[in-house]
Amino acid sequence: MRIDTQRAGWQQGNTAGQKLLPLHQFNGEITQLIWLEAGQLWRPVIPQGGLEMFIIEGSLELDQHTLSAQTWLRRPGLTRCEFTVREGPVRVLLKTGHLPTESV
Repeated sequence: MRIDTQRAGWQQGNTAGQKLLPLHQFNGEITQLIWLEAGQLWRPVIPQGGLEMFIIEGSLELDQHTLSAQTWLRRPGLTRCEFTVREGPVRVLLKTGHLPTESV
């Protein structure tokens, strides 16, 4: 499958400065692009298995650590986190529903 993200139908996110582009969904696994405007706070919903994300452009701050473009991050399930957009806009590839929900 091939999606032209420049022409695709981005959806409005939870705030005015957030947009979502669904890429793939199957058996509870969801992959999407997130676009965040500079200065935004982003509080992603983290499901039981956790999430993985890759910052494509821009930079985010989490717990006083700067996460720049080309950063990959995995967050455990059911945790809370708040990202601040430092250099924007930010584009993030976000994937959920693919990680185990129990210890292996």
